[in-house]
Amino acid sequence: LVLTLNKGFPMSKEDRVVLVIDDSATARQNVKIAVEEMGFRVVEASDGKEGCRKVEENLNTLIAMIIDVNMPNMNGLEMLEYLKENGMATNVPKIMLTTEPPSGLMKSKESSNKLRFWLIKPVRKEKIIRSIEKALKKKD
Repeated sequence: LVLTLNKGFPMSKEDRVVLVIDDSATARQNVKIAVEEMGFRVVEASDGKEGCRKVEENLNTLIAMIIDVNMPNMNGLEMLEYLKENGMATNVPKIMLTTEPPSGLMKSKESSNKLRFWLIKPVRKEKIIRSIEKALKKKD
């Protein structure tokens, strides 16, 4: 798996960013531990609005996003819609976190946003790692 910056220069693994967006500091910490164990750098956001700002700030090094569905200010599905409408990070894999199985609404959003990865909280570190690995392989 070789990822490159927009300028075509290969990125070292520690320069690759996984953005973790969740209003729960505990949930962000749990995901961060798994992502850092994989050797990637973690950038955190506590809601969708902050997440959108972090996407812009890290666009050249962003390799994946892990997004909670239920958050204040801007939820995860609203964040996906904003990114789609603004053509931001369209090729970056997105893994959704939720406390409930995806509902009919989420499944319709899933189809329209080409989401394939859903994790039900609480989620074990191994499952997070497997999901990121699968998401990155699908991207290639």
